[in-house]
Amino acid sequence: MFIKKQGNSNTKIRMVWLHGWGNNHSSLLQLSNLFVNEAEHYLIDLPGFGQSLPPKEIWGSAEYTKAFIAWLQTLPSKKTYIIGHSFGGRVAIQAAQLVPDAIHGIILIAASGLQKKRSVLFKIKALLLKNIGKSLKLIDNCCKTTLKDKYSRNFGSSDYKATKGIMRSIFVKIIHEDLSSIAALVTTPTLLLYGALDQEAPAQFGKMYNKLMQNSSFFELPGFNHYSILSTGRHQVYNLITQFLQRALSC
Repeated sequence: MFIKKQGNSNTKIRMVWLHGWGNNHSSLLQLSNLFVNEAEHYLIDLPGFGQSLPPKEIWGSAEYTKAFIAWLQTLPSKKTYIIGHSFGGRVAIQAAQLVPDAIHGIILIAASGLQKKRSVLFKIKALLLKNIGKSLKLIDNCCKTTLKDKYSRNFGSSDYKATKGIMRSIFVKIIHEDLSSIAALVTTPTLLLYGALDQEAPAQFGKMYNKLMQNSSFFELPGFNHYSILSTGRHQVYNLITQFLQRALSC
């Protein structure tokens, strides 16, 4: 994994930053730079993003978490806080559940990992589209056509369309995951930050995580979406993270 290190190594805390799907460590720089003198920072390009090579097999978020933990355990002991945006939040949650002694707190910004409540009509439509895709794939295999790719370009999500090769298979696997049962086991102090205008990971997710995670606090930030919460909303996020860290360090 490509890792960008910055900040002050002489401070008491370490902050590790995990980006969202389709992004890389640079998506978190505007926010992390606000803390540059307050901690030692590691900004990571997860496998398949930025400057990191993709996995050789079809990973789920559990495999990403194992790779992340393996790297984290190479570092010297220090109070460590994980900041995960969107997909990065999936990794942070599972890492906190697996190695709670190594992680002193997690900050989840627009974290995904839960399933949206869907209407019966939506589910029927989704099933129909899925079956059409499977049928077209069979036709492609028999007739050497590319109907499935053309179909996906018209009906797939923007993230699905943007991924290629093995990363597309990884994306499909990950979006069907539900981390509810894992989140319920997390006892690590957790800060949940969600934009009120977020459509990708709605504030509803934050409220659900807040109920599942016994040592968590939830904040909904008006006026911000999935990405603007990291840019124009970064100062509000900075203030909330600072308060969270101050409480954690005073215990």
